[in-house]
Amino acid sequence: MTTNMGTPESPEGLPHWTAKSLLAHRLRRGMENAGRSYGAPFRRELRNVSISENLDASQHLKTTLAHLQDRLDCIPPLAFAIFDEPSHDDCAGGAMMVNLLDGMRSGDVKCEEPFGKYIPDIALYLEGASSPHIVIEVVHTNSPSERKRGLYEAQGIAAFTLHAKGYDDPRAIVARAAVEVSALSNAPCGRALREEIGALDKYITDKHKSGEHPFVGIKAYPSGTQEYIVGTYDPLKDEEWHYGEPEVMGFCPTPVRWNSPPRITPLAARSLSKQAFLMYMVISIERVASFIHEERSAQEKSAFLTLGEYAQDLLYAVHVPG
Repeated sequence: MTTNMGTPESPEGLPHWTAKSLLAHRLRRGMENAGRSYGAPFRRELRNVSISENLDASQHLKTTLAHLQDRLDCIPPLAFAIFDEPSHDDCAGGAMMVNLLDGMRSGDVKCEEPFGKYIPDIALYLEGASSPHIVIEVVHTNSPSERKRGLYEAQGIAAFTLHAKGYDDPRAIVARAAVEVSALSNAPCGRALREEIGALDKYITDKHKSGEHPFVGIKAYPSGTQEYIVGTYDPLKDEEWHYGEPEVMGFCPTPVRWNSPPRITPLAARSLSKQAFLMYMVISIERVASFIHEERSAQEKSAFLTLGEYAQDLLYAVHVPG
């Protein structure tokens, strides 16, 4: 039995290889899938699949993983990374999320290809660029050297580390809306985004307390453009929509009538930034997942499962990358 997925000269542990290959493939498929439509949650297909350091790293396992990578065709062009932004300048830092594919309608995702004196695990290049703008180093036993971090810092490359030990189950990389990483260099500042998310949370909480029904949603225009909005609606009122008019697809943060309506007529609404909408939807999906694992009735769990799947469907309806 062996767990070396590399060569005798350059050994590579199974968790490192798994995390690196699946994330790189997901990024490549995301770029190729841009512009297509999605809606069906993907995670059901991988419920019984797990990988650990104890599995035989045989050709059969490689074939199995190749089959899993083929299923990534079902994944929409979303590749979010969540991390704790370190304090800097006059910013205290905090939770931050980036879309790794932002602006990459064309470009390249390179896996273990030389860049200068180093070989990044995963490097994202914009079209025509000679240097990557994002690098992801997969960590299993050894962290990237200070020299490598210094190179990324000096060249303005946003670098992150993904800890392979936390991703033995491939669902955590290919099925979840976001992967958890650590900032290595040039992490973008998320102060303004955190302020917008905080205001959004307060708005939704206040509306619930006042007996109103808040939603976060997408206003889709016939031209194909989208606007991201937050507002209130009447859950007992039938939606009013006519062909050729903008359509509002809304997500309600708590189950109303044990479901979240696919189309709503807002009573009031205001705009959100696209980044705030994306981050709020990812946070909502994770919140719903945590609710499902708590002690709840079968009816409640079923309701939250439906709510979570609808939140994921709405997230998949966003035009990305962009």
